[in-house]
Parts: sequence; C-alpha cells; structure tokens
Amino acid sequence: ARSARAAAHGTVPPQRGAMSQVRAAMRPALVALALSAVHQAIAANPGVGGPPAKQADFERFFYASHPTGLDLSAREARELAAKEGGDLTVCRVKVEALSDLFDVMYNHLDLAGSGCVDALLQAAYHQVDAGVLRALFDTLYSTRGADMTKEDATSHALALAKRHVDPSAVGDLFYDLNHELGLTKTRAQQEVVRLVAAGADEELFEMSVHESQGQFLSMETRLRNASTDAVEQGLQGLARRHDRDGLLYSLGEFRQMYNETWLDEWLVAPEEKRTTSNGYHLSVGEFQRLFGDGWADAWRASPEAIQRRIAADGQVYA
Repeated sequence: ARSARAAAHGTVPPQRGAMSQVRAAMRPALVALALSAVHQAIAANPGVGGPPAKQADFERFFYASHPTGLDLSAREARELAAKEGGDLTVCRVKVEALSDLFDVMYNHLDLAGSGCVDALLQAAYHQVDAGVLRALFDTLYSTRGADMTKEDATSHALALAKRHVDPSAVGDLFYDLNHELGLTKTRAQQEVVRLVAAGADEELFEMSVHESQGQFLSMETRLRNASTDAVEQGLQGLARRHDRDGLLYSLGEFRQMYNETWLDEWLVAPEEKRTTSNGYHLSVGEFQRLFGDGWADAWRASPEAIQRRIAADGQVYA
C-alpha cells in the first residue's frame, strides 16, 4: 500500500538502513516524547531558550511539598529525577513550566498521585502551555462549551494541548455540530475533538453547514462535507502532514490515497513544522497565531524543520 501511494506521487519510499530497521523494530519500546515547538529547536540549536534545568533542580521540585512541588518522598524524588532528568534537560524543560502545569493539573483538573506525575511529564515533554491546557479544559468541561464529564474533559484537554491547538476553536465548533448541524451532544463531543485536532477552520465549517441546508442531504453527508471543507481549505490549504512513508502530503493528497478514512489517517500523521528566524519549530497553525496577517508569507519563506524523537537509549533521532 505504501509503494502504491508513493508511485501515485512519483516517489519511491527510501530503503531503511540496518540501524533504521533496528529502530523500526523497537518502535513500540521507544519513548514517545515528541520534540515539538521549542524543544525541537533546542535539540538542533542548544543556544535557544536559555540554560536548561539540571537533575538536582528537578529533584528539588519533585520533593517539595504542595503547592510548590510534587511532595514525593526523598527516595521517590531522587529516583524520578534520575530517570527523567536527562530527557527533561535535553528538551530544555524548565522547573517553572513544570510548576505551572502541576498547578493546573492538581488544582483545576483534580489530578493526583502517579496519574498526575505521568500526565505532568508527558505535557512537559510536549512543551504544553499551562494557560492553554486550562483554557482547553474549561471549554470542554463548561456547560457553555462542550459540556463533557470532568474525566473526558481532562483526557481530551491533555491530548489536544500536546498538539498545540487553538482553544478558541472548541466552543464554536461544538455549537456548530450540536445546534447548527443537529448532532447529539455525545456525537458532537466526539467530532469536535477530531476536528480541532485536524486543524479545522470553524468559520468554514459553519459556512458549509449553512450552505447545505435545504439540499436534502443526510446529516452524515453534511458532516463529512463540512469537515472536509473546514480542514482542507483552512490555513489557506498550506497544511501538510507526514504519511507512513515519511513524506509530506497535503490533505487533498491524503483524501486521494485514503478515500473514506482520510481523516483518521490525517489525525495520526505528524504535522509539518517549519523553523522561524529565531530557531523555533512550529506548525502551520502556530505560524498563523504567532505572525498574524503575514503568517502565510512567513510560512512559505521558512525552511522545513527536522523533527526528532528521544528513543529508549536516550539518544535523539530524526
């Protein structure tokens, strides 16, 4: 299937070397720590972002009592710092960022114990902003937003925050799905998470839903058409993602290759990132929010970023 897709685009998947084959076989054991945004740039340019925290700094935070730390025992703090300190340092995670994230998770999302520690570390490795995490949770949990249960709102907020999505899109998209299109609340909750993760443009989605009124189309057809329009035409059609062959494809190309399952494939595909003039690796959506009106020109003028992951051996691989 991969060869067929590559042939359709005039490309041939690169042959894996011996080391690549070993790493591919080890993939389930790899530490799934996405070096997105700031820490991708840091791996390529150690001068970005200031001096990193050290293992001793993390140990003190892990040991410190609430609300300034995780309140672990001295042994637990030492062991956790020894296990995670190296990767946290490579990713330039700051103790201040950990503290801000912990405050939101513990006091707002009501996470505690090992579950809180695991969620905290994963969010930190993905450079999740504490304010964005709280905003996502609020709009997913609020009765004025997606009105999810606290458990579901927490789970989805953590997942979406790792993707660096725009929290402001959640509420309006849910309204469009639930009230304009007429999906049940449960179905609208499911679809809003998928659409936000896919990078859907809320205004385009709403426009498509309104235009389909009175056309005697089924609800599923209207949903499918609006979703396609909102994702494909959003961000000026510049969004691309890496398919399983490692190559970049637009959403239109994903649709050609995967037909009815294009959105599922698009959601699991890593986003293209480009490097800003000051060394940060950002997605096309992040370019739009950072650069405002000139974001598209800035995106086109910026080089493609090399994305990296930290493997189980502690090394960073492209």
